[in-house]
Amino acid sequence: MKLSNVIANLLVFFGTCLSSAWLFQQTRELRDNEVLPVKFETQRQSASRFRLVGHIPTEHPVAELQFINESEGWCSDVDNLWHTVDGGKTWQLINSSRHFRSFHFIDSYMGWMSDWFELNRTNDGGHTWTRIDTPMSDLGILRSFHFEENGQVGWIAGGVFYPMEKPWDCLNNARGILKDGSFGCLNGAIFRTDDGGFTWREQPTTKRIGRFMSINFLDANHGWVAGDAGVLHTTDGGNTWRDDRFKKGCESYYEVQDIYPMRISFSDQKNGLLLFDSGFVAKSADGGKKWCGLADLRSVSPDECYPERPGRFDDIAFKDAWHGIALDCHGVMYESSDGGATWQKVEDSMRFGSILFHDTRHAWLVTYNRQLIRVKLYGEE
Repeated sequence: MKLSNVIANLLVFFGTCLSSAWLFQQTRELRDNEVLPVKFETQRQSASRFRLVGHIPTEHPVAELQFINESEGWCSDVDNLWHTVDGGKTWQLINSSRHFRSFHFIDSYMGWMSDWFELNRTNDGGHTWTRIDTPMSDLGILRSFHFEENGQVGWIAGGVFYPMEKPWDCLNNARGILKDGSFGCLNGAIFRTDDGGFTWREQPTTKRIGRFMSINFLDANHGWVAGDAGVLHTTDGGNTWRDDRFKKGCESYYEVQDIYPMRISFSDQKNGLLLFDSGFVAKSADGGKKWCGLADLRSVSPDECYPERPGRFDDIAFKDAWHGIALDCHGVMYESSDGGATWQKVEDSMRFGSILFHDTRHAWLVTYNRQLIRVKLYGEE
């Protein structure tokens, strides 16, 4: 064999060994919960922003995920509730007797949970739950709730069935049966409690067919509700509620048939987001008085998932007026630093299913394969 061929074969052999060692090192880092070796299209230096925290303890989709600090949190898959005290590295199953569609804890012990019909409260961190009677327990549907940190003041939002004066005017998904067996029509409703849920009083809103799907309060005075019953806001704790509208000249999704807002959220008293069931997003910069359609992902994201509705957002969240992250229908993450006017693809080697903001510096995302990823937000060092 010629000397040149021997040298060439040795070079190939050592090159293969080095490549294998590098791959083994990457696998070891991932297994040891160190920085993920992810790829970026435009920001390769940002790979250290993504860190594997742990794995969600269920093979089913995550229904709810909440952390009250960097260490303690809860997650559910509707049928089960888990608890962690080490930031998501390990989880303990603490309850399997309820349907945990939505829950919220204000500290390590006190929290509330809803299965869309009943509201329940826990005083031991989720191990046991007690039903709270509300006006929606027997006469309606409870879709969202909010309690202040004192655990006494709270609101529930959804709908209550009323007798149908004109059955043909009631939408199919808003029809129901009253206790006397007659037909009823669901109307959007909001109730407030000042004693932890023992008593409730209805908030003064105009009755509209449908329900409020989401409620969001920043403090005891400033709150918003949204759903197919409309979008409203209050600045006095619910004593009065005002209708929201789209700005003149903005695309109004209210006027599109069968499209309605599923979630409303505000990062401060002025800046908020509306996420519609279609995936469209609207933004307000004046506390919800006026809304305008937000730039979508149509120019940067493929539309194979929903060809009839390109540019769909599956999840979106802003930490302040300017900086936000979003997921398209493929689970690809995008980032905006100009209030949502433009978006940049950040990560495309992982697929995310949901976003959770923990604080102003970090967001936690859940991947399709149940990994819990902590992300350092845009502009944070």
